[in-house]
Amino acid sequence: MTRHEIREQTFKALFQYEFYNDEEESLRKDQMVLFIDEDIDFAGSEAERDEIRDNILRISASIEEIDAKIDSASTSWPIRRMNKVDLAILRLATFELLYKQLDVGIVANEAVELAKSYGTDDSGRFVNGILGQIARE
Repeated sequence: MTRHEIREQTFKALFQYEFYNDEEESLRKDQMVLFIDEDIDFAGSEAERDEIRDNILRISASIEEIDAKIDSASTSWPIRRMNKVDLAILRLATFELLYKQLDVGIVANEAVELAKSYGTDDSGRFVNGILGQIARE
C-alpha cells in the first residue's frame, strides 16, 4: 500500500466515527477498528493494517485536542456544522501535523486530494484553508 492508501483507509474509518456519536466512546473506537479488521477488500499487509489501526486509536484518544485545534482555526464554521467528510479529513491531517509532525506541505496536499475525491466541490479549498491556519498557529 502507498502512504496515500494508508491515509485513505484511516480517513474512511474516521468518517464512520461520526455516525456513532450517540454511542459510548469505547464503542465508537471499536467500530473504527472493526472497519479495518473486517474489511474483506483490504489489500495491505498486516503491518499496514496495524499502522492504520494505530492511527485510528491515537486519533480517537486525542480527538478533543484535535477538534479544539480545528475549531479554533475555523472561526466562521464550527465543527458541529462541518461536512462529515471534511471533518474526518481535517482530523487525520491535524493528527499528522501535531503528533506525527509531518511536513505541512505533504499533509495539506494529501488532505486536499482526499477532499477532492470524497468531498464537495468546495472541500479542497475549505480543508486547505483550515490546515493553513492550524500550521500558522
